[in-house]
Amino acid sequence: MLVELHTHLYGGLALEDLEWLAARNEPRWPIFIESYRRAYNSEPNISGLFEGTAESRQRLAATYYFLRPGNFAAFQCAFDLVIALSRTDPEELLEITRRVVGRQESAYAEYRMLLSPRETHESFREKLIALCQGLELASKITGRDARLAMSLPRDPATGRELYRVLRECQAAKRIVQDRLVAIDFCAIEEGYRPRDKASLFDEIISDNRKRPEQALAILYHVGESFEDKSLESAARWVVEAARLGAHRLGHCVALGVPPEFYLGTTRRELACERLDQIDFELREAAQLARAGYDIDRAALEKEAQELSATDPGRSIDVHYDSARIGRARAFQDWAMQAVRETGAIIESCPSSNLRIAGLGSPDWHPLARFLEAELPTVIGADDPGILATGLEAELEMVAGWRGVGREQVARMKARALECTSPALTGRQ
Repeated sequence: MLVELHTHLYGGLALEDLEWLAARNEPRWPIFIESYRRAYNSEPNISGLFEGTAESRQRLAATYYFLRPGNFAAFQCAFDLVIALSRTDPEELLEITRRVVGRQESAYAEYRMLLSPRETHESFREKLIALCQGLELASKITGRDARLAMSLPRDPATGRELYRVLRECQAAKRIVQDRLVAIDFCAIEEGYRPRDKASLFDEIISDNRKRPEQALAILYHVGESFEDKSLESAARWVVEAARLGAHRLGHCVALGVPPEFYLGTTRRELACERLDQIDFELREAAQLARAGYDIDRAALEKEAQELSATDPGRSIDVHYDSARIGRARAFQDWAMQAVRETGAIIESCPSSNLRIAGLGSPDWHPLARFLEAELPTVIGADDPGILATGLEAELEMVAGWRGVGREQVARMKARALECTSPALTGRQ
């Protein structure tokens, strides 16, 4: 049985879906144009993009598909084309769920959906219900089980506010009780530390205990993009999210990417992030030392004192020479075991990671290290429309990777069935 645990509803659109949206809605081109400028420092050619000719369809494909190694900004540009075309009104949501679930390869899938953080409580409630209605109707038509993981803004205050609206709607509407199975945190992660949502995680976990029949899994994208921090700090974020109680962790590139990928490069880390990392290493010093990551307490305390007197937003150069690479690997090895101890599941998205993280080659992908460390791992297609892939294609691809193979793929497929949100929260 094929189970898809990491896919985004609007990341699964086909070219014909984009054309349907463009014909239905007036495109909000400034959203896409500004995103394109940020990603490529040039102007996109949007003239005649939806004329319906073979040439315009070819240009649309070149604009939409994200097929080469890049970065999160380049990927976001492709997703912002979708955002520019969509309105996410209830009628649209019903049609999009019908289309996407109609192409669903798996017997069971959990679709993630992030609405605008500017939604009113009423519009958020209305769209949540429409999503659940669409998934239920599509499930009945196709015979495939489609569930919802509602994405919340990473900002803790807005996220908490919409979480409470979501719970109120869940308590009042049977269809939301049935279809909503998880809460997700996604999109840009820089600037949004996992620990800042500690109290929100506690509230979700507490509500799950009070109403186990309505328990919601916590899904958290982390360690996917980390432009503002060192590799070690990004791996620490994965540990922190797992320890807060996340049931499944999306991507986690920083946790297992071979650090040699960064050999000879210089990353930039914010002073506040470096302070957080120092504090973490001092607290975990004994465990880290047992993993071969020795701590110079006096040196770290002195560095922290100096950094505390500077601007927390100041950037610090972090150069990855061979010595730093060795220490980074030791830190990752420890971090993987720390995550394993929490029981959190890793959702690895191969094509997505190769392209968004700019890895390029499977040799740099963290999947083999996750499996070697015996981390419970499943495979997801992430955004199968934008990435021009699917779950079966992703599983077939990794079966040929060094350190993976068909036996491991079979295990990950079996594990996915055990790691659905209802299974992890005890709802089923």
